[in-house]
Formats: sequence, C-alpha cells, structure tokens
Amino acid sequence: MKEVRVITEKNYYTMEDIYELFNTGFNKIVENTIFRGCNFLGVDLAQIIWINCTFENVRFDKCRIIGTYFNESRFIFTDFIKCYFEQGTKSFDLMSYSVSSCTSSFKKCIMNYVNFIKCNNKDIRIVECTSEGIDFEGCNLTSCQILNNKFDALKIFNCELYSTEFTYNSIINAEFVECVLNNKTTFNFIDNEENLTSNIHILYQIYRFLKVQGYTSEAVEYYLKYRSYQRKASKGMNKVWLYSLHKLFGDGEELRKILSGALLTIFVFGLLYNITGIQVNVNSEAIKNGPKLIQCFYLSVLTFTTLGSGDISPATPISMILCMIEVLIGVIYIAVLTAVFYKKISS
Repeated sequence: MKEVRVITEKNYYTMEDIYELFNTGFNKIVENTIFRGCNFLGVDLAQIIWINCTFENVRFDKCRIIGTYFNESRFIFTDFIKCYFEQGTKSFDLMSYSVSSCTSSFKKCIMNYVNFIKCNNKDIRIVECTSEGIDFEGCNLTSCQILNNKFDALKIFNCELYSTEFTYNSIINAEFVECVLNNKTTFNFIDNEENLTSNIHILYQIYRFLKVQGYTSEAVEYYLKYRSYQRKASKGMNKVWLYSLHKLFGDGEELRKILSGALLTIFVFGLLYNITGIQVNVNSEAIKNGPKLIQCFYLSVLTFTTLGSGDISPATPISMILCMIEVLIGVIYIAVLTAVFYKKISS
C-alpha cells in the first residue's frame, strides 16, 4: 500500500510550488495526499491527475483548472472561488486512468460541503460522486455533465445552465434559484420515493425558468412531468382529484386530452338523458318524431356549451340535476380550452 502524505496549512502560489507534489516526471500526477487547511491561490492547475486525494478545509482561489481530473478524491469544506474550468488539450496519455477526454472531471469523489463561487465551470464532469452538500453560486455551468451522483443537498443559485446535462442524480434536497437555461438543457430523474419531493421541486423550477425565457414547448414538457410526479406523491382524495384533473383536462396543457374529455362528457350525459327523460317543447312533428337518442345528444351539446335553445329540455328532476352538473362542467371546459388556445396562439 502506498504511503499517504499529509500536507497542512500550506499556500501554493506558483507551479514551482506544485511540482514537488508530482509522483512522476513528465505526467502531472498527485496520489495519496491529504491537504488540510491549504490554499491554492491563482495557480495554473492544468492537466493534473489527482488520485485518492483528500482536500479538507481547502481553498482554490482564482485557479485555472483545465484538463484536470479528480479520481476517487474527497472534498470536505472545500471552496472553489472565481476558478476557471475548461476542457483541456490531450498532451499525455490519460487512458490508463479511465479518462475518456481531458475535460476537467470529478469522478467517484466525496464532495462534502463544497462551494463553487463565481467559477467558470464550462465542460466539467461530475460523475458518480457523493455529497452531503454542494453549492454553485454565480457559476457558468454551460455544457456540464452531472451524472449518477448522490447529493444530500444541492444548491444552484444564479448560474448559467446552457446545454447542461443532469442525468440520474439522487438528490434529497434541491434548490434552484434564478438560473438561466436553454432548450438543450436536459434533466432525467431517478424515479423513487426518496427523491420524489426533490424531483417535484426541481421540475417546477425548470418549468418556470424555461417559461420566463420563452421556451414554451419545453416548459410545457417539464410542467407535465411536474404534474405527473405530483400525482405520484399525492395520497387519498387528493390523489383522486389530481388524477381526475389529468384525465379530464390534461393538466390544462394537453389540447388533445381536453377535447377528448369534452366529447366524452357530451356523450355520457347524452346517454344519461336518454335514460332519465327529456321533453320536446316545439310543435314540429319532425322534431317530436325524431330519434330520441339524437335529441338527447342535441340537449347535451346545448347544455355543455351553455346555449340552451329551449326547444328540448329535461323532463324529470333527475335529468334537471344532470343538466345543472353538465352546465358547470361545460363552463370549466370552455374556460380551460380558451386559455389553452390563447397560449398556443401566443407562443
């Protein structure tokens, strides 16, 4: 087993200070090292591989972290402040360390209470890491990949998330505030009970961000996912109510479902009128002698649309009650349809 180095309260200002850390000659590799209370201040940390390292109460301030790879390392109360992350150029062999590219990466790391503050994190990868708390504040996370991680708490505040990929991360508590996205930003969730509340919160925030930024169709997609997770999390009568709204009104977004629900309502009430009874209030023999089922559907359409011409009306107290119920349903459907049509036209 290789010996573990422990470095305490040391400041690194230049690459000359970093050279003494390397385990080999040409390749910049730092292995089995514990940093406690150290500061990396304005250092160019390009194309360095950190393997099995621990950063405890460490501060990276205004560092260039380009083509850098962290493998099976631990970050505890570590701050990255105004650092610059970017994809590097492949100048030495990283393949033996399971690195597919020189993008700055954190893989299988423990990142407890790590803060990225006003960093340019473009193109970084955070893969299969665990964290009790990780914050991004004022960062550029464009084209980042955050994949298969387990975060107890994640906060992303005032960050750019253009073309960022969040895939199958387990997040217990999440907070997204004042972020900007585009239609290439993707979120795929782990669908289990533990992450349900967090997924609901994230989906709603994404929906709001996309809607404000004018990505209407993408916003609708995430809104429908948000409503789906809401239904999964609900219980008792609330669950029945939410599923009823989904089936009848398509969560106020799916025009096809709304139209289908309206036609089904008219059809069902027409059949009920046929059973409970209607009466014809005109002298026309052609109308009086017409097919009763057609008359019932005619009454149902007039009632649903609140037109009510008066030539056909309910004949029994039960059919009168049915008319009142259908009028109320029809008013709701017309309001929802108007809102959906307006949104479709305005978008």
